[in-house]
Amino acid sequence: MSARRARLYDLLALLVMVLVVALDQWTKALVVRYLSPPDSGRVVPLLGEYLSLYYTRNSGAAFGLFANSVVLAGLIAVAVAVVITLYLRGLNSGPLSYKLVFGLIIGGAVGNLIDRVRHGGYVVDFILFRIPQIGFRFAVFNLAD
Repeated sequence: MSARRARLYDLLALLVMVLVVALDQWTKALVVRYLSPPDSGRVVPLLGEYLSLYYTRNSGAAFGLFANSVVLAGLIAVAVAVVITLYLRGLNSGPLSYKLVFGLIIGGAVGNLIDRVRHGGYVVDFILFRIPQIGFRFAVFNLAD
């Protein structure tokens, strides 16, 4: 692969990351504005009763794991360090698909990190997926997840 193409791939990964952060923060701002207060029971159906918008605050890691835990900060730091290390090892090389995947992962992590700093430790979650016929309810998540 040429150095020029590799740099273009890295630029595209950066663009993907910026787009993910922007979309993530924009959708969260809309949810906070129009579905407040959190956990109010207000549900906005998107696909019948299967996919809905529901505003909640998540003080844990992905899908509410390690809620209000000091271990969480350490786990987030280790995960971010691993992802950045893996990306830097492939800087100026590697296929476009890897670059785009890293852009999505890093963008999602940055979006949720912005939430934690901005909101005092919690992340705005709002996508609710469920299958009521069998009693299945997935954890509420957001675009960055």
